[in-house]
Amino acid sequence: MTSALARIPVATSTVVSLLVVSSITIPSAAAVGVTDYSSRAPTSIALPGAGGSYVDPVFGTTIIRVTDAGDGTHCVHAYSYWAAFNLDNTRLLLACDDVPRLYRFDPKTDRLMRDGRLTGDDGVEVEFEGASWSNSDPNAIYALAGTRLYQIDVSRRGMEGYRLIRDFAGLFAYSFRLAQLQMSADDQVFTFHSRNRSTGEKLDVVAYDRATGKVHVYERGTWKIDESKIDKLGRYVLIDGSDANPGYRLWDFRSGAEDRFDWGDPDDKPGGHVDMGRTLMVNSDGWNTGLIVRRYDAMHGAANIKNIVQYFKQDGSLNWSIADHVSFRALDESFVVGSTYGGSSPWDAFEDEIYLAYVDGSRFVRLAHARSKVSATSDGWSYYAEPRAVVDRLGRYVVFTSNLGSSSRLDVMLLKIPSSLWPSPEQPDDGDAGGEPDAGTGGPPDAGRTERRGSPDAREDPREPVLDAAAPREGAADGGDGKARRVEEPALEDEGRLAIRGTIGCTLARRRRPPVSGGWVLLLPLACLIFSRRKRG
Repeated sequence: MTSALARIPVATSTVVSLLVVSSITIPSAAAVGVTDYSSRAPTSIALPGAGGSYVDPVFGTTIIRVTDAGDGTHCVHAYSYWAAFNLDNTRLLLACDDVPRLYRFDPKTDRLMRDGRLTGDDGVEVEFEGASWSNSDPNAIYALAGTRLYQIDVSRRGMEGYRLIRDFAGLFAYSFRLAQLQMSADDQVFTFHSRNRSTGEKLDVVAYDRATGKVHVYERGTWKIDESKIDKLGRYVLIDGSDANPGYRLWDFRSGAEDRFDWGDPDDKPGGHVDMGRTLMVNSDGWNTGLIVRRYDAMHGAANIKNIVQYFKQDGSLNWSIADHVSFRALDESFVVGSTYGGSSPWDAFEDEIYLAYVDGSRFVRLAHARSKVSATSDGWSYYAEPRAVVDRLGRYVVFTSNLGSSSRLDVMLLKIPSSLWPSPEQPDDGDAGGEPDAGTGGPPDAGRTERRGSPDAREDPREPVLDAAAPREGAADGGDGKARRVEEPALEDEGRLAIRGTIGCTLARRRRPPVSGGWVLLLPLACLIFSRRKRG
């Protein structure tokens, strides 16, 4: 059933005073964005209701409030690498109080309209975190539910809009569900991981090539995984290790080749939050603060890893109290969008801000205050008070979540990137990054680097993908002798609950400063603020 559209009412504006520091000089209203390291504290704003907007008094950018009490108490977008906007910016996917919801948006007028539940009245509940808009169809979303991968046509709400792409039941000899979907830019290659149904433990990383029908399973051995991501061209899967064995594995799932990024190795520099483009990968810099970029053909060594932005205190020292997320979702990859949380008083550059940084390291533009302090949220949702900003495909909007100084609610906000910063409307060709870091440009693949190979279980499943959404659900269990047993799987309604709260929270992250007396110092300042590695239930 298709939900009726309803305009979001704009509530009467109320004046909200957030973290005012009167000694800070504020730029004129004509200024849009800040391109230096000057200290800028947020000032009072008139907070609008949903559908209304305000101009950031410090940075001069326009911010639209998407949700308010009329939508729910805890309204969030998914994450910095799961697009909130569809491909033409006419639809938004959010969640309020654990329910995935759709919104219509007119990019010509900036008007928002509520558009009902993602699942309609009778659709199967799917995992919100991982639900991914199609890169070719503005009405299509791909999402996981139990062991199944669905394509959902949101123009036909409810089960009639569901199409089963594949059921992975029986893939493992234990009872599992699938979580945290990511996919390539052509909607053909997918990665996700399995979780034990009983314990929730994250177990095996999977890559599924829809064009060939092949399912590849990463041979993890005793290495424990956290999550997986795939580059936009569908060639490499990046596997993030758990806190028990931090670091990355870059897996060429077709050939079985594996490249390791060891925690604490300055020639590898894994860590923090990460996103993958077509030819570049960007992640948080645990050595110099800020963000670093590198090419897939030159992933290691100081000459190939370039810092594109850093965080400094007012005294000029590195600011290790700021943590960040990064979004590399725009088609034109000349810049990334960063968002920060943490920080210390007095207000320093980049504290609680949304910004963009160019991948060639030439400049950055600070765009807005997120007005969200993680410490202010005290009801179990503090993780979601981190802005976790995500840029749209066209590089014109940034979606983020903020508590707006509240201790009991969260709302989704929409930042309009100034038109002077918009990238070219033309879609870049595959392999054209839209910009390259100075380091490693045109460089050869790593020379002398040992290639470590995994032994992926690249099995071609003889079963054809089931396209009947009413097909019986089956799973597999270990009967105690190591052999798979076919068992009836619990109803998807019980297994497809939103992975939105669970056992969520940041962990003490590992940050390193430059060598001191010949050794590396493990720095743990401010629990859960420095490069926190998100964990979901």
